[in-house]
Amino acid sequence: MNARNSQASTSGRHASGAKFETELERELTVAYKLTPAERRVMALVIRGLTNQQIAGRLRLSRNTVRNRLASCFVKLKVSRRTEAVFVLFARRSPLPRTRE
Repeated sequence: MNARNSQASTSGRHASGAKFETELERELTVAYKLTPAERRVMALVIRGLTNQQIAGRLRLSRNTVRNRLASCFVKLKVSRRTEAVFVLFARRSPLPRTRE
């Protein structure tokens, strides 16, 4: 089985019928109600791309990327991209609690 087949077999579908690309995208949709466009932008933010790089990769204007990020920030209740990444990773793998 190649990587493409294994990915397809583990991906689900959004209520709109759009296919999930990754487990992270599924979590973003369910937990934070991000749109497919917002998920694509956040997936690239997580990979460390700048707004300009994201715009080039997704063939969008920088303003569109900025606006989608602003919408994501509202839904994630953060004000910076580093906070957004932290929130997403903290949700996926919470830090172990220490005994006091």
